[in-house]
Amino acid sequence: KTPSVVKTPSVVKTPPVVKPPPVAIPDLQIVAIAYQDDPQGRLAVINDLPVMEGTSIEGAQVIEIHPDRVLFSLEGTLFEKFVTPAGP
Repeated sequence: KTPSVVKTPSVVKTPPVVKPPPVAIPDLQIVAIAYQDDPQGRLAVINDLPVMEGTSIEGAQVIEIHPDRVLFSLEGTLFEKFVTPAGP
């Protein structure tokens, strides 16, 4: 008589869920803002470079320029930076 063989179900190991690291917000210094009601006329000086809405700087896209701050998007994360106060 042959011994009976018991088949065990194969175990499928799923890889651990790896969460992406949080987005590293670049060091963006808002030096000045020239705000107008017309979005096409708005300008911000960021890290000593003039940028308009839609421009990318340090990998972040300028979404909206406000009178006192700029809204950015980086890898789907929205963040704001305020105008850097002038030194003494």
